[in-house]
Amino acid sequence: MPQSSIAGVPSVNEIIDGLVVTCRMILRESPGGMVAVVGDGQQPGTSAQSSPITLCDVGKCCEKENVQKLKMLMQTLFPGMFTTANAHTIGNFGRIACKNDKPVGFIVCRFMNGMLYISLIGILPEYRRHGVGSALLHHAVNYATTVKKDIQLHVQVRLNSDVGNTIAQDFYQKHGFIETESIETYYNNPPRAAFLYTKKICK
Repeated sequence: MPQSSIAGVPSVNEIIDGLVVTCRMILRESPGGMVAVVGDGQQPGTSAQSSPITLCDVGKCCEKENVQKLKMLMQTLFPGMFTTANAHTIGNFGRIACKNDKPVGFIVCRFMNGMLYISLIGILPEYRRHGVGSALLHHAVNYATTVKKDIQLHVQVRLNSDVGNTIAQDFYQKHGFIETESIETYYNNPPRAAFLYTKKICK
């Protein structure tokens, strides 16, 4: 397991361990920490009914294998991300999405500036546009509603990819998020620009 290359910055193991502890303290859900949901936005030919998306809690003692699944997904989808100075602030709330018992995506959120902030959301490429992202996002929005917090995230602006940017924008707008800010130098590495998207929960 890769370790952090910057003194004082936690390794991936330390980040996940912290997330698990926090999840255990703040989440109060069904026994086993699993919720079966039906995704929307499936590609033609896919069936949410025959292959439901299961969301698994990473904070349940009886589901320790979920921690390893989360580590694998994080390192596959966001390699090298955990050597930044703010790595220790990744999250308080996490879910893994599974189809046919295979981990295919995840979401991690944290409380920041009085809001629920989506630190990371990622889906394996072959499972995108199958409702996995929608299921994860719906779950985070429901949690934000429960704790009465508005919800935000930054979306990286892809260089030379108007189609990719439009797909991301359409996805979040479809779920009630609006673009509230455009930042030219948000990320440390290129592409550095980002859109800030917000969904109002508290009217």
